[in-house]
Order: sequence, then structure tokens, then C-alpha cells
Amino acid sequence: MPGPNSPQYLRNKMLGVILKDVRETSHQTVREAAESIGMTSSMLSAFETGRRSITLPELEALAYTYDVPIRHFLYNAQFLSQDTREKIDLGRLVFIRQKMIATKLRQMEVGSFLEYHGPVGEWELNRESDDQFQKLPSDIRRFAGQPTHEPYLRLAMKMSELPAGRLRDIAEALLDITL
Repeated sequence: MPGPNSPQYLRNKMLGVILKDVRETSHQTVREAAESIGMTSSMLSAFETGRRSITLPELEALAYTYDVPIRHFLYNAQFLSQDTREKIDLGRLVFIRQKMIATKLRQMEVGSFLEYHGPVGEWELNRESDDQFQKLPSDIRRFAGQPTHEPYLRLAMKMSELPAGRLRDIAEALLDITL
């Protein structure tokens, strides 16, 4: 274990405080939370007290269990709206994610190790999308929320993919029609 003044030790302690706070907010005991992802109570306790470093897959599984976005642990983001999620074998998921990360490390693919595929990844992407949607002005959220406005949103999506010159041509053609 790193010394008490090392950056790793301090990071473990800070993350541990956040882990404990989120677990308590979710009204779960150490035993309940630990069992939900297939680890022992003493292991989760060691994470919460900062005596042990947590792996990214274990953190992903706990985020899913506690129903908070992973970035809450990494950047202390705000809680987002609640959703319903399917039951998954989180212990098995942690095992598989450990193997996937090990393979990526062996292949020297340093990119992003956050999972954006599978049930936890899709859940995280949905959480991020919800967060971005809530940041939009209220009039845009109201417009986007109307099912009858879906064709306009799809048109905007298609137009956003066009190069600027093509958009200018379309604008000129519309101007010619209206004159």
C-alpha cells in the first residue's frame, strides 16, 4: 500500500469517501452492495476506507449498482434522473471487463478504457445524453420533446452532416423559390 503522503494514497482516500457516500445515499449496506457485484464486504470496505485501490471494472459495476454515472466518481458530477435497468450478473461483468482491459493493455491500445458497449456502457451513454439534454435551453427541450417535431430534428441531423458549401446551395435555392 502506498505511503500516507503519496498521491495514490490520497486518491484512494478521496474516492473511498465518495464510494461510501454514494452507497449510503442508495440505502445499501456494505454487504448488499458487495454481494451485488460479487465481492466480499471486507473488499468493499477496503475501497471505502482507501486501504485498497479499485479497478475501473469494479468502479463501473458499483456505479451501475448505485445508479450513478461513472463520472460522478471521477469528476464528482451531479446525480442524474433515475431510470429502470435490467438485472445483470455484475460479478461476471467485472471479470469480463478485467479481461478486456488486460487485453487492451497488452495490445497497447491506450485510448479510452471506459466501456460504451453492453448494458453498463449503454446505461452510461444514456446518462450522459440526459445530462446534455438538460443543459439545453428550455424552449429547445420543449420543442425536441414533441413527437410531432421528430421530422424537423431528423432534418437538422441530416443537414448537420452536409458540408458548408452544400448548405449554401440549398439556402440559395430556397431564397430563389421565395423571391
